[in-house]
Amino acid sequence: METLSSLELLQPETQALIMCHITCVTTLHSLLRASPRFYQVFRSRRAYLLTQLAKQQAQVPVNAWDTIKASRLPEPPSRADVEIFTRTFQDDDGYEARILPVEISISMIKLGTCVAWLTADFARNTLPNLIRLGELTELSQERDKVQSELSSIETARIVRAFYRFETFRHLFPPAYHGDWSEIEKLQSGVDFLNQWDPDEIEEIACIKDYIKRRLCIIFDQMEDDLVRGDPPEPVRIAAQAPEIDFENSNWFGTSGRESHSFFMENIMSMGLSFIRQVFGADRTRCAELVLSASKHAAGFLSDTMDHFNIKGTMKNEDGPPFSLVNNYKSYHDSLDEPSLGWRWILSDYCTINPGISVTQGPRDWGYIFWDKQRMIAAGVLEQS
Repeated sequence: METLSSLELLQPETQALIMCHITCVTTLHSLLRASPRFYQVFRSRRAYLLTQLAKQQAQVPVNAWDTIKASRLPEPPSRADVEIFTRTFQDDDGYEARILPVEISISMIKLGTCVAWLTADFARNTLPNLIRLGELTELSQERDKVQSELSSIETARIVRAFYRFETFRHLFPPAYHGDWSEIEKLQSGVDFLNQWDPDEIEEIACIKDYIKRRLCIIFDQMEDDLVRGDPPEPVRIAAQAPEIDFENSNWFGTSGRESHSFFMENIMSMGLSFIRQVFGADRTRCAELVLSASKHAAGFLSDTMDHFNIKGTMKNEDGPPFSLVNNYKSYHDSLDEPSLGWRWILSDYCTINPGISVTQGPRDWGYIFWDKQRMIAAGVLEQS
């Protein structure tokens, strides 16, 4: 006779409580496959348990909820859809419901899983730039702390920015104007972003720059492969296609970089799920995905961001600019308050704008997201 494990001998209510605290869909799936008893308990409480998992997986459920709502608008959304959403989304607390519809929970779980992967990728590709910044500028750094795991506040900031990026792409797809003009659509995008404080807009800009940085590396690799005569099959085939003519301006000519930028805008507008596929694919599959999306696109997030002068939009309600020497040691991290990196970039100690086009610029090393401990370990705050 088969012996039951101690977990399977627990009361169904206790087993359900255990599943409520599982934060990873893979872990839950493994448990349900391994234990028929847990599976039966899950089936009897499916909607409730999926709701709990969705909120855990989302990490910042209020922002995930906004993204899910935007994704359920007609495609593409009308001007009225966008205006109503912009006016009402911050007052919608539907995510606090005890039980969400199953289809909403599943969508939120998928979205949260994607964002968790991208958050880890962001850290892997951004923290080394902070180390290189220290080497270039001879900062006194504690490398172990600089490269440590993300804290909960850092994770929440990055996750929030990814959700808001995704919400924007649902509301403002490129090359579509429908019942409004291009200028009206652009202004509506600016108005939408202005729902948040300048530091939170800068978080989205930092995510956008990270995606474009990663895409630049991929595009450069495709060019190098073609020049060396050993490209992946999708690149070899595409090189002969008129719509992506590698011999002319699209890739190698004087306007090649401009064409790359348009392609990248289109790829970003396809959403986080597609971007994750691109970043996680092998060399051949990556080229295939990128080339499938290599269409000229304008009017997406970069155009909207160009209307913001980040340092010029500082809300100076608390008196003079933040004094690092006097105040940073008493600073406490909070998701509801600007990060220490934001205060640093607005201070007299920093004379550059976040998006300035220089090697290892602030966005390159993710300044807006890092907590007090990492900023101190990086030595940035002691550098005038």
